[in-house]
Amino acid sequence: MKEKFKTLLSIALIFIWFEVIYHFAGFGLTFMSPFMLIGISLIIATLISFVGGFKAVAGKVLLGIVLVISFGWHMVQLVYYNIFKQPLRLGAVFIQGQDALSNYWSVAVTGLLHCIPFILLMLVPIGVCIFLLIKKYIVFAENKNKGWLSDLITFSVGVVAITLFFVIGKYGKSDLYRDFADYTDPLTVAENMGVTPLFVRDVADVCGFSSVSDYSEKKNVSADSVYSGEARLGGNYTEEEADSFSPDNKGGNYSDAVSVGDSAQVGKNAQGAESDKPFNVLDIDTDALRNLCNNKEENWLCDRIESTQPTETNKFTGMFKDYNLIFLTLEGFSTYAIDEELTPTLYKMSHSSFVFNNYYVPLWQTSTSDGEYINSTGLIPDGQFSMRKSAENDMSFCLPGFFAKEGIKSFAFHDNSLSYYDRYKTHTNLGYDFYASKLGECDEARWGNNVFHMENEDAWPASDLDMMKATIPYYVNEDRFFVYYMTVSGHCNYDFKGNAMSGKNRELVTDLDMSENARAYLACNIELDRAMEYLLKELEDKGVLDKTLIVMSADHYPYCMTDAQYEELAHKKLSENMDLYRNTLFMWTSGLKRTIRVDKVCDSKDILPTLLNLFGFSYDSRLYAGRDIFSNEEGLVIFSNKSFISDTLIYDKKKKKKEWKKQVDNEDEYFDTISKEVKARYDFSAYMLRNNFYSLINQVLPENEKHFIFDYDNP
Repeated sequence: MKEKFKTLLSIALIFIWFEVIYHFAGFGLTFMSPFMLIGISLIIATLISFVGGFKAVAGKVLLGIVLVISFGWHMVQLVYYNIFKQPLRLGAVFIQGQDALSNYWSVAVTGLLHCIPFILLMLVPIGVCIFLLIKKYIVFAENKNKGWLSDLITFSVGVVAITLFFVIGKYGKSDLYRDFADYTDPLTVAENMGVTPLFVRDVADVCGFSSVSDYSEKKNVSADSVYSGEARLGGNYTEEEADSFSPDNKGGNYSDAVSVGDSAQVGKNAQGAESDKPFNVLDIDTDALRNLCNNKEENWLCDRIESTQPTETNKFTGMFKDYNLIFLTLEGFSTYAIDEELTPTLYKMSHSSFVFNNYYVPLWQTSTSDGEYINSTGLIPDGQFSMRKSAENDMSFCLPGFFAKEGIKSFAFHDNSLSYYDRYKTHTNLGYDFYASKLGECDEARWGNNVFHMENEDAWPASDLDMMKATIPYYVNEDRFFVYYMTVSGHCNYDFKGNAMSGKNRELVTDLDMSENARAYLACNIELDRAMEYLLKELEDKGVLDKTLIVMSADHYPYCMTDAQYEELAHKKLSENMDLYRNTLFMWTSGLKRTIRVDKVCDSKDILPTLLNLFGFSYDSRLYAGRDIFSNEEGLVIFSNKSFISDTLIYDKKKKKKEWKKQVDNEDEYFDTISKEVKARYDFSAYMLRNNFYSLINQVLPENEKHFIFDYDNP
């Protein structure tokens, strides 16, 4: 019995060792809950010991297999986190692994090299295990007499540890339990519990385990208050607060302070004769919608839509009606790439038209793809590869669907392959006529005409300037257009050997007193600046610049940099959960004569509803997780771990830290309200995607408000 206990303890400690090294390498000396890890490790050790009790050879073989698999999985997770700052989800192993090896193998190799010291440390227990087996310290005793009792005791301890985690967590309302149960942020699970508990939760997620929100919107909001403008989250803005949107932050009347080319003064389309809708809503038949609901998630969505207060139209509604729109998602972009001398076009565009002083770009699980998803849909990503998941859904309530109702064709361009992240499916499904610079894995007979040819197309990363030169002719002669770009010049790694754009512009940053990493990052973004300079010149030459709004937002911050390297670019210390994600939202047109400064907090999920309002589209603000930035609803920035920033409070969930920006009557009540709203917007986004709920919305709208549905197989 004593020998069995030594064997069981030795095996369990080996698995715990893997977790300790992973945690230290990824997160340093931070808190880690032991309950789930110890419980699972003891159960695994018991199963191996029990099998070995029947036949020692079988136990040794099983131990070897489990050790190799566990080592390999921990190693992969460590390298993946080193590159993407997120854990690798089980359902994405083959997709993400194939993408990385076929497209970004150099980045994967660099990440592997950075992790070698910790990988070697992970190998230590395997060598120790072999030594202990040889020395017969680890012995698989037979399951005779009371031999099985050791296994039973160890197994029971493991089960008790896991049970305590669930019981104490559920009834004690523990954040750890909620993070594990909701599973909206696997990074928090990996950091606070470990890779093995993450794997267990991932298996449950793949098998369909999910929870429906227990937050009922209807219990606190009456039908009358929904359209009264009362009880709005955070309260209505006062005139003084509303004036913070005005030019130069000096207050004043919008229509007097702002003009947009030759168009009507701001405010004409808000609540005047041209519009009979004071709120951004569509005529959704909620009774008919509820009849279409088939599960708890769909019924919850119906409740949420009924009870959510729509945003009001405002003096920015229709400001850019009949304008062209060019919308860019910028690869790995940061505010700190903007320099008056090195990137003068980006500097000009970020310091005029609209200036958003408190804009954030949170990092989600699938980095670039999720960045595109939230920019394009106004929904928070649900797990990994939300954009891929949306490819079979009705996504006609995104920008192309609105432009299509006005007879405007939407183009999308990317200076990489058609097949990467399945963009040939996802972007066509969004409603774009999608083109890329390479065919990738797509069938040439079907997709060959969707490849645009540009100079230096084999460079990695490719040139955004070359992309502009090749693609502008596709749309610039249209009477009106909407164009989407996904750039790539700012992609990591940031060095002068593996990054073609950094190498191309190296001489322009040679004299900077910075590390190679920081200089290379600035150099590759010079290419983006040149691309924008070329775009503006071409639009001006064609006479359409002053009737075109250009919007740009990052997909994520440059996470390939270490915190120290990123802080070198910022020239200041950056807090881990907040300042790290501060970024720049470009919203620029030559037709706007005055600069409008916005102090309200906002993030990438707010882009879509803001643009829908600015372009005067008839839309329903209740169908998105984001909100029109210019509405009188309080700003709310949501991060992947459910930290948040409102105009009143900064809450760092990881540090359990609250920083109040304004005084409120009841701090606990306010915090509880916002926390529930954060969870509700997570759930709303997830359920909309999982249930293809926009297709149900389309079924209950009047004919004149229905949207087009796109099929990438038959565009």
